[in-house]
Amino acid sequence: YDVIDAIEALHDRAMLQRKDGSDEVRFSMYETIRTYALERLAEEERESAQRRHCHYFTGRAEKLTAFELYEAARYKRNGRLFEIEGDDMLAAHNWALKTNIELAARLAVAMLPYLVERVAPTLRRRVFDETVRLSRGAIDENLFCRLLSRRSRLNRTLGAMKLAVEDANECLVIAKRLGVKEVEAECLISRGVANIHFHKMKEAEEDIRQALTLAKEIKHNALESLALAGLANVVMRQGDMDGARGHFEEVVRRCRAANNHGAEAKHLGCLAFIAWHEGQEEDAHAFYQRSISLHEEVGNRVGLAFAQQNYAEMLAVLDKTDEALPLIKCSMASIREIGMNYADYGPTLTLGLLELKKGNKDEAIRLAKAALEKAAEVEERLWVSIIYYYLAFIHAQRDEVSEAEACLGESSKWTATDGLPSEELVLVHGFIDLAQARALLLQGGDEASAQVADLLAK
Repeated sequence: YDVIDAIEALHDRAMLQRKDGSDEVRFSMYETIRTYALERLAEEERESAQRRHCHYFTGRAEKLTAFELYEAARYKRNGRLFEIEGDDMLAAHNWALKTNIELAARLAVAMLPYLVERVAPTLRRRVFDETVRLSRGAIDENLFCRLLSRRSRLNRTLGAMKLAVEDANECLVIAKRLGVKEVEAECLISRGVANIHFHKMKEAEEDIRQALTLAKEIKHNALESLALAGLANVVMRQGDMDGARGHFEEVVRRCRAANNHGAEAKHLGCLAFIAWHEGQEEDAHAFYQRSISLHEEVGNRVGLAFAQQNYAEMLAVLDKTDEALPLIKCSMASIREIGMNYADYGPTLTLGLLELKKGNKDEAIRLAKAALEKAAEVEERLWVSIIYYYLAFIHAQRDEVSEAEACLGESSKWTATDGLPSEELVLVHGFIDLAQARALLLQGGDEASAQVADLLAK
């Protein structure tokens, strides 16, 4: 009770601040007091305190990483603890980079779920890039292999597919030599998913099927589900919607059996997408609503925000603006509430789509440019490319050919290494051709008519 009394006394004197919102009461120093206290510590005492702080939070992060299992109760508690202790973990990582690179590597590997969901892309990249640079040749190969695997996965979430493949290739060499089949399967999935984006379907399928075989061999159910989901994406891109649906249904069944509600929610969203594109609107609505409900149950606010956004986008395309708008506002509020303001370019762009549906093209362009600025600021290359493509689409609809071509040119610059899906590029080129055709028709004359015929044929 002496410790509790001391803490209460410090709180009463405004030396500590109380933090609520988790299952347990927490106290922390005010920043000015913390800085002053550190300055007053002797050098050896400061070193000892920082070392103990780093070891403690490395252990915490490694235990909390279990929340990737997405069991509802564990996810709610551990995900919330990641939010509360994230700043401490990042501070510990910064200290470890200068003094103990092995601890820094362990922390980076364990922090990935937190970094992916709650930290700006530029900081995520910096954490891993600096750790990999300093770790090369300086730590145990097994740990370095896992670090590379995690960075490959991180780059994939950031849309940096070429970098994801480079890390996966290097990691695969090490994993095969060491016989670490779990990491080998992870890298094969990562490379396979990246190759889907590059439209290298044969290579993607080979990698993912090999990963599936490894996952079955080592009886790793989570990796087996990831591989099945990857395979579903391959066959979906190949036009086999029934095959994709079957794979996703199997993944959902496995997730449900394992109480893996977060992953179930994510893949229900994939089933919703398939149902929507096959004209099965009732099923799509049901899948999206179930996905949102599960994200709420699990407490995955990030997954919830993006599920709401995807559902709103479908509703917007179906001209159900009144239903889409509240979902988009909830999505944006959730993103801002958890400190991911940088990530609201997606909902902002969907708001632009709603305005476009209402015929407000100027407002649609304004919102798209606002989304573009946010995505460019945090170097979300794929999103920047998509938003430029979207702007090109609007300009083409307005017969603004030069503006459309300029936006398409910018889109291509941002995807020089990562690649926007080719069918989307074909689509926007088609709209530009139509815009040029309309402009030529207004000019009149035999030469213009011949050019129009060529453009329409294209």
